[in-house]
Amino acid sequence: DNCAATSSRVRTFLRVRPPIAGATTATWLKCRPLKSGKVFIDVDHQKLSERKQYVVDGVLRSTSTQEDVFEAVGIASVANFLAGYNGSIFAYGTSGSGKTHTMHSEFTCTCAFVDIYHEKLYDLLDGRDSGPKSLRENSACHQVYVQNLVEQPIRSATDAFHWLDIGCKARKAASNRDSSRSHTVFSIRLTQTKQSKTGTTKGMSSVLHCVDLAGSERPNHAAMNSGVKDATQINKSLSSLANVILALGDVSRGSRQRHVPYRDCKLTFLLREALGGNSTTTVVATVLADDKKGVSDTLATLQFVDRVKHVTTMVSRNEFLDDQVENQSSDGRMATDESVWASAAVAVHPI
Repeated sequence: DNCAATSSRVRTFLRVRPPIAGATTATWLKCRPLKSGKVFIDVDHQKLSERKQYVVDGVLRSTSTQEDVFEAVGIASVANFLAGYNGSIFAYGTSGSGKTHTMHSEFTCTCAFVDIYHEKLYDLLDGRDSGPKSLRENSACHQVYVQNLVEQPIRSATDAFHWLDIGCKARKAASNRDSSRSHTVFSIRLTQTKQSKTGTTKGMSSVLHCVDLAGSERPNHAAMNSGVKDATQINKSLSSLANVILALGDVSRGSRQRHVPYRDCKLTFLLREALGGNSTTTVVATVLADDKKGVSDTLATLQFVDRVKHVTTMVSRNEFLDDQVENQSSDGRMATDESVWASAAVAVHPI
């Protein structure tokens, strides 16, 4: 009977927090592994009339990382949870002993939403029609970012979809531009901090860009619906994107060294790092299979995919040390922060 109840003993673990700066490591607390797999704990302090001894299922020493904690404590609970069993994990201890640190990884997650129309950038999440934003480059790290871009905090997928919906509505409501003929970049940034085995606090920061490009159909098709000016601007930016991809393909193949024209348009300049820098990149190309009149557009789309598949990027983890953690703000725009916003896993989806 799959529904039959089975007994389950409460598992116990001890996690030891490193001593506070200036303090020394306690010598009165000693741990010794037992053959059974459990751990013997010996407490021998001068304030005690007699030494105390305990046995727990495991000990996480002061050098243990969050990954070590999850491997020892979390994996079994998650496996049981996925198998249909309820589970609970309690963090118990005095204030400052590391309960919250054990239960919650320190992280922040934010999102931003940019609309690129006629070579102008608009913030879709600022709640105001504040006009075009400026595109800047950090001279120290040569990274590109949108100045004064609003970043909204998110704690769940629901939050992310909420801001995505807000941005899409703002895009449709814009009176000074045709939202159907623009590019959008929805970005989610994650900043995490954790303590290494040496006691140093390190952080990682990464960003995922979701790029929704304007239609890649021929200009005469677009002109009938949105006007010659829109079609010309779209064709220019997509042509610039194609030229960048072509140049990057040549560089990746090592056939020749050549200039990559990122600055030819705002789209390629903003996504410079995403296209040819520190980023894993995915392109989803869409075609209309039952449109007999769209053969040329389909071939053009396939040609773009054939070009972009030759591009190679160099990917590395975006890490920073504890003295940089407090500088990871939306407006601080330090080198690490800007490189993070520019370098990420990127999904490019032409509509």
